[in-house]
Formats: sequence, C-alpha cells, structure tokens
Amino acid sequence: MAIWTVKNPRNDDKDTLDKSIGYSADSLKTNPRLIRGIMCPTNVEAAVRSMWVTKRVFCKTDKRQIYHNIISFAPDEYVTPCEALAITEEIMKTLYHKHQVFIAAHTDKAHLHTHSIINSV
Repeated sequence: MAIWTVKNPRNDDKDTLDKSIGYSADSLKTNPRLIRGIMCPTNVEAAVRSMWVTKRVFCKTDKRQIYHNIISFAPDEYVTPCEALAITEEIMKTLYHKHQVFIAAHTDKAHLHTHSIINSV
C-alpha cells in the first residue's frame, strides 16, 4: 500500500521553488527518464523559470510557493520506477489538472517513492 505524505514549506520566495525542484531532480536519487512535467518542462532551470513566470503573471509571488507531495511504495509492492511515475502522474493530473507539476521518481532508497512539486498558483 502506498503512503502519501504532504510537505508544505511556507517560504515565500523563489528559493523554495528552486530547492524543491532541484532536490527532486537530484541525479543521485533519480535519472532524466524518471522525471515528468505537467504543464511545465522537465529541466530544473526551465521548470523553475516557468513556474515563477506563472506566479508573476498572476501576481502571486508571495506567501506559499509550492505544495510538495511524496508517494512512497513499500519494498515488497513490486512497483517499477516507471509504474510509480505513471501512478503519480495520473493522480497529479486528476487532482491538480490546472496546475504546473514537476514529478520525479526516486530510486535511491529501499522503498521507491515519487516527489511532486506543485505550483501553488
């Protein structure tokens, strides 16, 4: 059974966005094939820039910048990284269909997990 964790940093600057997406895309934890973007690029710098432009267009550059969701799978669930990514992508498209979402599957731990960084705008 997957476990869903929500981390909601309250920082109100671009640095929160940059650090969260950068952490999710860390090459020690994932690889480029395990990164997806919903209405945003999969490149870290381009995704941060795209989300920040959206915030500026809607005058929402203060207060909460992102929502950070983690979906973890038990080691005995036999879910492949691609399946975990597809499951997460489907959930994010359903729940946040009007938002930019950066998704990465991490394979650096015994339990497979995905990170979703959702633009708060």
